[in-house]
Amino acid sequence: MSILAKIRNRTGLLLTVIGVAMLAFVLGDVSSLFTSGENVVQYAGKVLGKDVSLEDYEVKVSERTNIWRSKNPQIELTQTIEGQIRSEVWDQYVRELVMNNEYLKLGIDISDEEWVERISGGNVHPEIIKLFPRFLDTVTGQFNGQAVQNVIRQIDQAADTNGQKAQWLVLEKGLLDFIKNEKYNSLIAKAMYVTNQEAKVKFNENLQYVTFNYVAIPLTTVADSIVKPTESEIKTYYTKHKSSYKQNASKDVDFVVFTVTPSAEDDARDKSKIEDLKAKFSIDDDYEWLRSNSDNTTARFTF
Repeated sequence: MSILAKIRNRTGLLLTVIGVAMLAFVLGDVSSLFTSGENVVQYAGKVLGKDVSLEDYEVKVSERTNIWRSKNPQIELTQTIEGQIRSEVWDQYVRELVMNNEYLKLGIDISDEEWVERISGGNVHPEIIKLFPRFLDTVTGQFNGQAVQNVIRQIDQAADTNGQKAQWLVLEKGLLDFIKNEKYNSLIAKAMYVTNQEAKVKFNENLQYVTFNYVAIPLTTVADSIVKPTESEIKTYYTKHKSSYKQNASKDVDFVVFTVTPSAEDDARDKSKIEDLKAKFSIDDDYEWLRSNSDNTTARFTF
């Protein structure tokens, strides 16, 4: 039972996204519904121009949720955790669709013989050794692959009452994808080539050293009056750089209006002045007061 528990605990490791950047345009979301006539067709999104079935997506979410519950029986499944599970499943689903398309184009696959070799033969995958450490002889370094086959056979033949078989199938699929991804990465790495000249330049860059002394002279130490560009130099510089300062034609007008409205105090002051003038006119028969207070000092007043 301890081995089966280890299988449960390591399921998530092999299902994580490993080392390859995915280029996928994902359209839509898990609640998108597209209708066609009277039949309702539900899609979770679109990857590489193909619709992703919402039913298939929900099945994967259910599988991942059951695995999470079996590993965390004492923790309540909150909306936040459920949202994280859905996001992880979607990312994994997109990765599978994109990478499976690449594997198909490149002919990357795993035969039955290779699979047996990677889980129990002479080229056992490191994740299998981590999953079954008790089958590794620490003295000789030999791994008992036959014991692994026996455990897997027991899981396949036993009734799946507690979901252990389903968990192993998920782990098995994750490991298969993991191995394919390793092949894909190896193919990309070996497809890169460096020429002899490039290698020589890189080698010399690490060997050639130069030691020198220098003195920095800021431009501000040279007075502007010392440097006098000619008219030809100015025109040449202008011609070469005028495109760097090109601006689109534009107009900017600020129009401000100040409305002059007299206050009650202004009205009262002006009225008082008019009353004073009225009083002056009533007592000054020769209008001498008017003549002495006029701005026009040269004209004669005749009444």
